Formats: sequence, structure tokens, C-alpha cells
Amino acid sequence: ARDVGINAFYVHLGRDYRGKLVFHDCAIVFVDEKALLVDPAYRWFGVPHQEFTVLDDVQTVAHQLFQHTAGERNVAKCWLAARLHPDFAWGQMCLAGALVDNDQPREAIKVLENAERLEPGRWDAHRLRGFMAAKDEDWNAALTHANKTLELNPEDDRTYIILGVALAGLGREEEAREAYRTCLRHGLEGGMADHARRAIAQINERIGAESGEGFETAALMVATKAGRIEAVRQMLAGGADANAQEASGATALMIAAHEGHLDIVELLLSSGADADIICTGGGTAMLAAADPGHAPIIKRLLANGAKVNGSSSMGLTPLLLASQNGHTEVVKLLLEAGAHTDSSEKSQGLTPLYVASQNGHAEVVKLLLDAGVDMNAKGISSEGLAFTPLEIARKLGHEKIVELLQSAQRKRGSRPAGKIEGNNFIDDDG
Repeated sequence: ARDVGINAFYVHLGRDYRGKLVFHDCAIVFVDEKALLVDPAYRWFGVPHQEFTVLDDVQTVAHQLFQHTAGERNVAKCWLAARLHPDFAWGQMCLAGALVDNDQPREAIKVLENAERLEPGRWDAHRLRGFMAAKDEDWNAALTHANKTLELNPEDDRTYIILGVALAGLGREEEAREAYRTCLRHGLEGGMADHARRAIAQINERIGAESGEGFETAALMVATKAGRIEAVRQMLAGGADANAQEASGATALMIAAHEGHLDIVELLLSSGADADIICTGGGTAMLAAADPGHAPIIKRLLANGAKVNGSSSMGLTPLLLASQNGHTEVVKLLLEAGAHTDSSEKSQGLTPLYVASQNGHAEVVKLLLDAGVDMNAKGISSEGLAFTPLEIARKLGHEKIVELLQSAQRKRGSRPAGKIEGNNFIDDDG
């Protein structure tokens, strides 16, 4: 961005636009004295993340030094980073973790306490304390800190490992097994997931395998996420419920739809899976498929009678997600199926045309215009300002979209295209 003259900086993210706690980074650019977050991971220019810190160049160097190196934190690099950016609580947590990894618990405690002074109540501070307590076989302390971590951040998969270790240490093996299974349901991968599977197998050897409904549901979800259709087929043939739901309310069909496993989607539907079940937050199989843009799955769900206009608790519809992410084929299918093109009260006035215009998806904009959508409905930008699709496209430099919108205005006999001065729209003819 700087190479082409745009004022841009590195950003450390704490909560994303949904309010979800994350460890994630993106960029911020300054255009016409306005700040816009640019996040490729979310495929969103102007994403309204809720909590973030803008870093200067020295702090950015420190941030990179704090990161993992070849799978392990380098203590010397973390110490150097801490000198460059001493008041960065997240960085202090990285340093404390590196010290723990290198068997320096006393130094780790000092750094951890400094991080807690800088930012009291951090959930990851409780997680690290729980991990350290588990290493010392202080099971009660480990359990206390694990529970506190999950109270603050219930989606942190790694904490369930600490919880499982602590419960097993206290002899509460059935609860420990469930904690390990929960971390797998959250999608934990790699060495920690292998540890969870081994721990489950060891508990099963000691107290016997569990064949109850909870285990059956967990096994179905894990096999579905991994795309193991034969395992899914066998479980369904053995009586597994195709509509079983996880604690979050997610079904195997939602998972298969999001992961793009068309064969498993078809198998589940033929086994009686309900495409319109709603999970926590209002998610459905249609929303799960629309976000990553799995057109064949959208087509199959629609053929099965899935609702095209279901929305999440934030007002996100399949068409809004597909338009935001530039999934042209999905947008076409949804429009043909009668998807609503207006906004909801929960979506901050965002319409499919607005998000497509904002994110530079010209083909999607063309489809929406051909469908006759309202061109003047305003959405709320990341700065909290209201813009029409034309205004936001012009502001962000999406010239092809500006041309498409102006052309559509002329064909419909709308107000002539104009320009933006400050936050006001000024007609070209004055």
C-alpha cells in the first residue's frame, strides 16, 4: 500500500466484527482522512472489527518478533520485542509463554503479572496459569483457571485440553473425556488434537468406552468435518441421528455444507437431515455454504427445499454473505430462487449491493443490478457513516463498479451520478 502512496499501518486485532475474541492481524489504510480496516482473511475492505490496536513500524517489528518461530517461541527474540514494545500486553503474554516453554517458570510469572497489570482480566492469562498449574500437577488450580478461561472465552479449543488434564488428575475421568471431545468438536488440529485422541483412548481403556448419544454425535461431527463419507455412512446406518446437534446447535449438515463436502451433504439429506435447523446465532446450512461460496451445495440445498432467506442473529442472509465475498455463481442461484435483496434491521442497513460495491465485486454488482435492486439504500461503513453503493464504490476507488452503477442510474432515469465532498453527495450539474 505504501508503495503506491497509501498511508497504511499494521493492526493487531482483539475482537472481530462479530465480537469474537481472536488473535489475528490485518491492516488499516487512511483514505480522505478516514480509516478503513483491510482484512484479507475476512475478504472485507472496511471490515468493522470491534477491538484493535494500530501499531507503528517499530511496534510492528516487535509484533513479528513475538510470533512463533518454527513452531516454538524464541525467548531471545521475545525479550528483544518486549524492549521495543514494553507496554503491549499481548506481547508480554507471548514472552511469558516462551519462558514457560523453556522451563523458566519464575521469570514467566513475573512477565505474566506485568501483562495482567497492563491489561487486567485477560482470558489468555488464566489459560497460561492453568497450563502452568497442570505442569505442576496442581489440579485444583488448573481446573479453576481453565474454567475461568472458558467463562471469558468459551470458544478457545486449547483450554479444553487443560480442563481435561485437570479433571483426569482429580479422578473425574468421564468429565475429562468430555472435555477432550469438546476440543475436537471445536476443530482443534495438530499435536494437541492427537493428545486429546490418545487421552480419550486411554480413558476408554480404564473406564470403558461410552456408547451414549453424546459420543455418537461427536463422532458424527468429527467424521463429517474430515470428509470421511464411509464413516458417516456407517454411523447413519447404525442409527446415528442425521439431525443431531452439537452444544452450539450446529448439525452435521451445516458442517458438511461449510466444508464443501457435497457427497456428505447428499448422504445426510437422503437420510432425513433438515436443512432449515437453526443453530446458536441463527446459522443454517444455507448460510454455512454461502459464506465460502459452495455453489453445488447451495443448489442441492435449494432443490431440497431449504429456505433461501433465513438470516443469522446479525441479519446476515445467504445472499448478503455471497455478495460480500464475491461468489458470483452462488449469488445467481440465490437470486433465481427468490432471495430478498433488501437489508434487515440487524444488518446495519447493509444490502447485497452495498457490500458487493464496497468490496469491489463487479460481476456480483452487475447481477444485482440486473435483478432490479434498490441502488439508493444506504449501508453503514466501518467509520459509522452512511453511504449509498455508488458513494462507497467511488470512495474506495472501484471505478468499474462506479461505471456500472452510473449506467444503471441512467437506464432507470435516476438522479445523475455525482461526487462526494466530505460526506455529502453533490450532483455533477451543481
